[in-house]
Amino acid sequence: IFKEEDDYEIFFGHLRDSMELSKSLFPQVLQLSTLSDYKQNIIDLLVTLVDSGYVKAADYQSYYPGIYIDAKVAWKKQQAKEEKMMEASNKKIMENEEEDMEDDYVSGGNSYELNDYAVLLMPFYDSNKNVKLYFTKLLQSRDELVRMNAAVLLLRNKKEVPDSILQNLAAN
Repeated sequence: IFKEEDDYEIFFGHLRDSMELSKSLFPQVLQLSTLSDYKQNIIDLLVTLVDSGYVKAADYQSYYPGIYIDAKVAWKKQQAKEEKMMEASNKKIMENEEEDMEDDYVSGGNSYELNDYAVLLMPFYDSNKNVKLYFTKLLQSRDELVRMNAAVLLLRNKKEVPDSILQNLAAN
């Protein structure tokens, strides 16, 4: 337990220096992810390890239900953010202000969190229909960064992405 929040970053920064050694901490270190002080750093480390191939789905499969729930919560936050932006855009249209909704829409924070969860869920894509549905939702997001991250992750893992999604992303 550290006094300063930066100390967690420093500690986990050392773990990121050696992926080979860090992989031996999983899945046991996931038990600490229930503590808010550790959660984001552990998830970040796990994402890096999964994305680089050091940790496989079997290494954290028992934690899949919790990860999936967190991913769903992050998606619900994204939906709420998108709905709020749509309401603001509709209000502007009704007030005859001609501003493009996309200009006001700011991607960022939550889209990176969604991408992290997508990386953690990807190994379960073929074996779990809920994961496929999660990716379908990501690809339908109004947030271009969310759609782009999901499409890239799917393509990197040799999964199909509808041509219409790719064409829309390319056009933008």
